[in-house]
Amino acid sequence: MKLKNANRIALILIVAAACVAVGLAWAATHYGPGVGGDATIYLTSARNFAAGKGLGWVEADGTFRLLPYSPPLYPLILSLAGLFTSNLVGAARWLNLLFFAGLVMVVGGGFYRFTRQPWLAGLLAGVVATSPVIVGVQVWAMTEPIFLLTGFAGLFLLLEYFETRQMHIFYASALLVGMAFLARYAGAAFVGTAALALFIFLAAQKRFWASWRSVLLYGVVAILPTLLWLIVDFALTGTVGSRSGQPVGSYWERFVSFFPALQQIYLFWLLPESMIGRVPGGIRALLWLLPLIGLGAALWWVLRKTPGQGKKEVQPALRRTLRVSWMMALLMGVYLLVLVIVQVFTYPPVTLASRMLSPVHLGALILAFALLAWGMENVIWRRQAVVAAIYGVALVLLAMYGVRGGLIARDDYRTGLGYTAPEWQHLPILEAARNLPPSVPLISNDTTALMFLLDRPAYPLQEIYAQQPILPYTSYGQGDDPSQRAFREQSGALVLFQASLQDDFAIYGDRAQGRVAALVQGLYPFYQGKDGAIYFFNPSFARRNP
Repeated sequence: MKLKNANRIALILIVAAACVAVGLAWAATHYGPGVGGDATIYLTSARNFAAGKGLGWVEADGTFRLLPYSPPLYPLILSLAGLFTSNLVGAARWLNLLFFAGLVMVVGGGFYRFTRQPWLAGLLAGVVATSPVIVGVQVWAMTEPIFLLTGFAGLFLLLEYFETRQMHIFYASALLVGMAFLARYAGAAFVGTAALALFIFLAAQKRFWASWRSVLLYGVVAILPTLLWLIVDFALTGTVGSRSGQPVGSYWERFVSFFPALQQIYLFWLLPESMIGRVPGGIRALLWLLPLIGLGAALWWVLRKTPGQGKKEVQPALRRTLRVSWMMALLMGVYLLVLVIVQVFTYPPVTLASRMLSPVHLGALILAFALLAWGMENVIWRRQAVVAAIYGVALVLLAMYGVRGGLIARDDYRTGLGYTAPEWQHLPILEAARNLPPSVPLISNDTTALMFLLDRPAYPLQEIYAQQPILPYTSYGQGDDPSQRAFREQSGALVLFQASLQDDFAIYGDRAQGRVAALVQGLYPFYQGKDGAIYFFNPSFARRNP
């Protein structure tokens, strides 16, 4: 195929895939982008920063808290949007559409740049645009859209640097992976992957001193913005990302718990969520092992059969494809290692879900397509049947993900996402809480719901963050933490949302329901319904505000 025609085909397919991505995300965010706990923190922090109050939010006791849990890139971008509109939720929706289209273009375009396979590049772009994992993270007002875009753009630019040795590309790559780090602390994996790949690339050419100097320079450029933020964060809060060390006795338990969650996430990549629970254990094990065996066999075949090994030089097209493969394999390994370290040694533990593993999922897709591209390039395999089989595999994956991605967008269109969904917007418990005077302190198991939906800060129900069950059981208001003192001494209202109550007290296991019953024993109800309840410590206030 002529280069001009190949370029045209690749451009048309990748742009079409980006349009599909935008369409799915637009439909899924019909009621607005998904907003939950973290998204509320980002939106509120951005709004406060744009108003000159600082990058963070005001606690229920009036103190200002610097942005917790996350580095500042995403709320800073939102705050810039706040210069042009007061509707930051709407701005977050448009940013997500822009970032999603950009991700599809970067992955599809970067893949085509190094493999020169226009049809495979277009199919990969389509798979990314419809992946249930990628679609799922692109429709929330969260850090993943900018995190994935900058991280993968940085890695593809580093591959471009390997080809051109141009220093402006080197610095651009470092800045982009540094932005991924500044968007999420897990972005350290992008920095680590790039540094390791750079060292391997230069060391393979026996340029050991140059490799160390280049890695050091790259690392400084990539890490410096986040390092400055960490210094500020630690100086003002005494913690890094509001995290603390995990108790030594729980290291093994946290390590072991990582793998069942990882298996569930992996199965979701292959099967609809409704089918996973019905899959027998033996088939689950087979689904887990077969791709690993296939990947290992493919990589072994690549190393054994790639033309040019030994006395001959590897062909440029195959060399570029192999570099893409190894870059993605490095990313998957480094990211999982970073995640295990955070899960085992820090508290609170990370939430292991598809959102958290989205970089690994995207890396696995690119790696799989790179191996297919290697099959297309390998002169040994230039047979019509094999080429048709390769395209068949890519088309089947596109069809599977196209259906699943479309269904996810349809369901989100109907129901909404998080706090922007009509179901949340019209909860009776919110109307009851809205009728409470502003002078009444609120305490809740979902403080961000009250912040986003009522614009009222609330004290957290401290017990739900405990690492161990608290015994003996006591009713709320008997303790001495600030939340319970506000409840007892300032006639505060305890607002309990039923949706998350059982998960909040999961540390009690099958005794969670009993613990919740003991928590509210002797308290005076102001509101009770299927969606939750509001209690007071003082009976007179509950009677005055029916």
